[in-house]
Amino acid sequence: MAWNEWKDRLARTASVMELAARPPSAAASSCFGRVGVAAPGESWPTWRDKPLWPLCQLDLREAGYRPPILADLTFLALFIAGNYWEGDFPYLVDPGSGDAATWGLRAYTAVDGLVALPAPDHGTSPRPASIRWSTVSNDYPAHDMLPNDMPCDLRESTYEQDWVVGHHASKLGGWPSCVQSEPWWWRSEPDRAEFECAFQIDTEDEAHWMWGDSGTAYVARSQARPNTWAFDWQCY
Repeated sequence: MAWNEWKDRLARTASVMELAARPPSAAASSCFGRVGVAAPGESWPTWRDKPLWPLCQLDLREAGYRPPILADLTFLALFIAGNYWEGDFPYLVDPGSGDAATWGLRAYTAVDGLVALPAPDHGTSPRPASIRWSTVSNDYPAHDMLPNDMPCDLRESTYEQDWVVGHHASKLGGWPSCVQSEPWWWRSEPDRAEFECAFQIDTEDEAHWMWGDSGTAYVARSQARPNTWAFDWQCY
């Protein structure tokens, strides 16, 4: 397979997030550093009896591209503990199981019917910021995630190709922007076949949010068990 064929095969589309300092006025709009709505009867998630921080809420209808793994969903709300690094590994969670974790993801098929979610005094670190979306079609993988069947000579010269672009940003879809290595679910064939990376949240200066030392977090969804999500984060 020639380089042109690999170029087409490896390219992925992504919806990239760009943060603006002022939070949106609508309670359900995409926002970093705030979660304003939930399903009726849902309470604020906790871990070790402390409220999680509201990391972001994403109205997927606002994004120009929604990856197939999220096709049945409309709205996501992501929460994180201030000491998220203390969580059990591997980082798996079923939002409907009630199991506590250092992170929590709520996924909804519709925005209609969501109600205001009063926020407790959670001592959050992120600063609320609105999200603007742009679509890219040329997101390429880091070396750790190149396909196993890619010829060695092409693998070794991948970064020499001027078309290899990795959009290292908060985004839906695309390829994970690896910092240290591939996400944990990519390392074994059964997990790689089951989980598909749905989105990543980058270090965001505008929102005063950092994963460790300028790191990135990745969230994947099980294709066999849609209510099961995987989480990983890496930093320098």
